[in-house]
Amino acid sequence: MAHPSPTSPSPSPAMLRRRDGRWQQWSRRRRVLTVLGSTALGLLLLALVVVATAPRWAAGTIEAELETRVGKRLDLEVDIGALELSWSGGVARSVTLHGEGLDMEIEQVRAVLDGSALWSLRAEVVELEASGGYLDADRQALESLARRLRGLGDDSDDADRSWLRRRSKLTPEQLELRELAVAIDDGARRVTGTMAATVSPADRRVELRLSGMMAELGLGRPLRESSISSVLEPEAADGAVTGATLRFPLEVELTGLSTTVDEQIAVAGVHGSLAIVDALLTHHPALELTWVSRRPAAVPRLEAVAAAGDRVRICDWSQLGTPTGQLLVNTTTVGLHGGPEHFPAPFELRGLDPRARVVDIVYPRRVGGLLDQAA
Repeated sequence: MAHPSPTSPSPSPAMLRRRDGRWQQWSRRRRVLTVLGSTALGLLLLALVVVATAPRWAAGTIEAELETRVGKRLDLEVDIGALELSWSGGVARSVTLHGEGLDMEIEQVRAVLDGSALWSLRAEVVELEASGGYLDADRQALESLARRLRGLGDDSDDADRSWLRRRSKLTPEQLELRELAVAIDDGARRVTGTMAATVSPADRRVELRLSGMMAELGLGRPLRESSISSVLEPEAADGAVTGATLRFPLEVELTGLSTTVDEQIAVAGVHGSLAIVDALLTHHPALELTWVSRRPAAVPRLEAVAAAGDRVRICDWSQLGTPTGQLLVNTTTVGLHGGPEHFPAPFELRGLDPRARVVDIVYPRRVGGLLDQAA
């Protein structure tokens, strides 16, 4: 015999109203939470888009700030042709600088930023690479530019620094310059070539290299040089580097120096180093020259160096045997007097065979081939 299943009592109207009210209240809360969540997600996505595209839309503002800031520091008109930015760095193209006695254009400047500093909303340049372009300047303008470059990253005297200026640092840990064509004038003298340099701003150290150089020194004949290199460092006062003066002696490495003395005599293949003892050459630095000739009589006499006195010293002779004969090797130390206006020293070539070719040799070095240059 089947028993009827018990039936639940029907909810009262009051219970139904309370249940319906709770459901409506939960629905309203869910809608509010959904709207708030969607809004927060939208704002987050918008922030991510803004952050990701910030280098692009902020490039114009940063470009104008850089032109103003660098131009003020260098006292030059600065124009950036194009600026491409990313969170890792940036690339500026066709950067021109113009001022009295100076025109300069750099094809490309690449900056690398410190990634850890970005978390503090700071843009700090750690490495700067500049390549290509030209520099055409007179000596005074170039010296002025060098002085102003020392203070490029110092903003301590800016009374009206902007937020962007306070949160950025332009001075890199290292600056690399490559393939810059230079032409420098000093009165009637002119030097052209291709310059490269490695600069460490913190210790104000510069490794300077000049290749393919040709100098017109007002002597009626050009001086050519395959390469010149030197390291420039500031003088330290009481252990502190001030950067006001260079440290001397200054060693200048020479490679492939050549010039013509007259229509029949030439100097070629000079290699060696020049020690500059003082900024004004007042301590008479020494330039060591080695002359090579197959004729003992074909030796230049350096007796007409202005006010040289005992600063001109003819060193001992040595004989170098070769399969085809004897090379006469003479190392001569020439003291320079009178400052830069008297460099290079005028040579008196009395006693030199007019048919002789004067070449240079630096030891240790294979001698073969020099006989073809010597008479």
